[in-house]
Amino acid sequence: MAHFILLAASGPFGVRGRAVLVCACRAVFMSVIMFFLVRWIWGFWSDSSRIIQAAGIVASISIGAGCYLVGTRLTSNPEMLILTRIFLKQK
Repeated sequence: MAHFILLAASGPFGVRGRAVLVCACRAVFMSVIMFFLVRWIWGFWSDSSRIIQAAGIVASISIGAGCYLVGTRLTSNPEMLILTRIFLKQK
């Protein structure tokens, strides 16, 4: 929420209300999908031993993060496009 408020208040940087709202809606949408995916995956390991639960947590979070990243890329999130260019060293 703090990041959203700071982004919304960053008028001098060229970001205006509607763009921030669209970005926030995309992030919330992908976060909800990621939440349900991680909860569903976690269900497979929740009644196991501690070692398997630890592996399940790592797997659930990794799959959830991957889903979030792919989803933000598919929804053409501008921030994800910038990050992709940075990590792939594209101009």
